Amino acid sequence: MNRIRFLFASLLLSTACSAQTGRSVASGAAPKTSRTASEENGTSRTLVCTVTPPDRNATLYRIHKETIRETDPDSHFTIEVDQLSVDGLDDTVAIRVNSLLDMTAGIRKFKQHVESDYKEWARSLGKSLKCDPPGWDYTRKADVLTSSSRLISVRIYEWGHTGGVHGYSTTAVVNFDLSSGKSLELGDLFLSDADCLQRIAARCVDVLEKRFAANGIVFFREGAEPTAHNYRRWGIRNDCLVVFFDPYDVNCWADGPQEVDTPLRDLGDIIAPDGPVGEFAR
Repeated sequence: MNRIRFLFASLLLSTACSAQTGRSVASGAAPKTSRTASEENGTSRTLVCTVTPPDRNATLYRIHKETIRETDPDSHFTIEVDQLSVDGLDDTVAIRVNSLLDMTAGIRKFKQHVESDYKEWARSLGKSLKCDPPGWDYTRKADVLTSSSRLISVRIYEWGHTGGVHGYSTTAVVNFDLSSGKSLELGDLFLSDADCLQRIAARCVDVLEKRFAANGIVFFREGAEPTAHNYRRWGIRNDCLVVFFDPYDVNCWADGPQEVDTPLRDLGDIIAPDGPVGEFAR
């Protein structure tokens, strides 16, 4: 429904201006998953998964998802945000991982943006549309890519409309090593002397070139060059390393976000055997 409203808002704006997208991979043990939900005051809470450790010394934890929905007709905004939380971990580790997953700052920032800018935008646009302008929207969805006794990988996809011809979207990924209690960088998966960026970039360029050529899409090659910035959005999903590219990274807005999967077994010769995905090392 939000996407329909976003598209409708974008159509209005463009007319006025021109008259013009959990399973365990690191431990080898599939998590046991159960689901419950309750609705109260615009929120729903769901048990995403329960991770059962392969031995008594490993970590047992649960991941919950609370979806927060808020509509304020007076302030002209709609919010739908997934808030993940992890319980059952050591307190210090739980605080660290939950702080990375916390969405309250994003909600607060959006509301401040509405308060400071919406009325002025609506006033100027309303003169052109000769009707009430559309409200602004903020949607943030969280998907658990991996939940194991060693690793949690979560993709956070943000979509919104705050004026302009079309909305915006961006992806962030939280990768957390439960063993070290730290957030992971891409290089943490690989041997220290491995040129992992070159290998991963070569795979991504090959996949994207073929995909775009088959669909008549212009490839912004510089967005796939082997730099830490270009490959900062990554996660582990279904025994694969997945790289996410936002619109405008490697292609234009209209062609949407892109992702490329690389099987971890294909990177086994450079994976650190004692790292978060060490069972794929060879």
